[in-house]
Amino acid sequence: PRLVTEIRDMLTQPHGAQAYVAAFMTRDERDWDEEDPSGNLYEVGTFAQVRSFEDASDRDNKRAQVLLYGHRRLKRLRTIQERPLKVEVEHLKDQEFDGTGDIFKATTMELASTMKELVNHNPLYTEQLKQF
Repeated sequence: PRLVTEIRDMLTQPHGAQAYVAAFMTRDERDWDEEDPSGNLYEVGTFAQVRSFEDASDRDNKRAQVLLYGHRRLKRLRTIQERPLKVEVEHLKDQEFDGTGDIFKATTMELASTMKELVNHNPLYTEQLKQF
């Protein structure tokens, strides 16, 4: 709940402020560490800009739908604060890649397929994706 409030506050700052977050995937709940909440996250994540923020809070829960635009990879180093979870990160440099390889082509095709499927499930995403 506090994270939703913090992101909304960042976006409502004067002079058209932009919000950036570190996004990490969570581990399987069977592997969660109750002592260290950051241990429930994978070590590598993404530095991302909040492109769209829709408050979906109701009387009982604070929640939001957030569209992120990833910029670069991050590595989680240590926990700074637990609620909301804030971690120290290191920005990682991208490795060289071959844009003509089979893996790159397959990933691109899968991404395009997934985006088409997403738009078919909810046409409202079409408008959001046009911004990119």
